[in-house]
Amino acid sequence: MKLKKSMFTIVFFLLAASFIPTVIFAEDVVSEVLLVIQPDEILAFSSLKNNWVSESLGHNEKVLKKGANGNVAVVVTNKRLLGFSALTNEWRKENLGFNELIDEIQVDGNAASVVTVRRIFGFNAHTGDWLEAK
Repeated sequence: MKLKKSMFTIVFFLLAASFIPTVIFAEDVVSEVLLVIQPDEILAFSSLKNNWVSESLGHNEKVLKKGANGNVAVVVTNKRLLGFSALTNEWRKENLGFNELIDEIQVDGNAASVVTVRRIFGFNAHTGDWLEAK
């Protein structure tokens, strides 16, 4: 009898646990930005501001990686990082060191990250700022 009661208790708690809401850590953000790469400039469109914002590419500056999702667009060139926020409607830049290789970029919702061989950068769509971790 005690074994049946224990099994019933376990089954009851397992069933009850399946109805507990799951915590979701990532934001579910509607995509509000479009990214267009031209030979001499980068354009971002914010559907929130209904506006195109351009950023010129410098002499011998080449786009290496790019990504756009939610309120963020990120472009990595051989000279700098460019982050666009659909919320602030502006580009923000960070210079890269000589031969600073890029390991990965990730763009999701209101944030982006760029990992280089020397540093990690985070971009915040709410503030439009880059934050560097060494």
